[in-house]
Amino acid sequence: MQDVQVAVKCGASTQTPVVARSGGHSYAAYGLGGQDGSLVIDLGALKNITYANDNQQATVQTGNRLGDVGLSLWSNGQKALPHGTCPNVGSGGHTSYGGYGFFSRVGGLLLDRVVSAEVVLANGTVVKASKDSNTDLFWVCRSFLRHSCS
Repeated sequence: MQDVQVAVKCGASTQTPVVARSGGHSYAAYGLGGQDGSLVIDLGALKNITYANDNQQATVQTGNRLGDVGLSLWSNGQKALPHGTCPNVGSGGHTSYGGYGFFSRVGGLLLDRVVSAEVVLANGTVVKASKDSNTDLFWVCRSFLRHSCS
């Protein structure tokens, strides 16, 4: 996470557009920056997945592919989340842009299941966004992207 903080802070200090690359699977090539001169931060190595039986919550780092997430959750009590059909899509991008899939008619969007997010701000600070902490940022993480892509 420290490397991500340094890269984001560097991009902000030089007014360079910063783009997170979770899986790189994007019709508009957003994982490549979307424009010349962007700083792409590859988050593909952030692959930890944990599942807590007590509250039935999964913590998924953004570098995981949807197939990895699906298999991990199924292996932990046959749990599942709504997600797309391509197992190689990065979980970070898929989630932040809605997370629509075949199960969505029943289970909603994957983004609707997010209860918190760890976010690196432009100044390099890491904060938690949830319904109880940094609520405005949590709203942006869960609502703005979903509505901008509808």
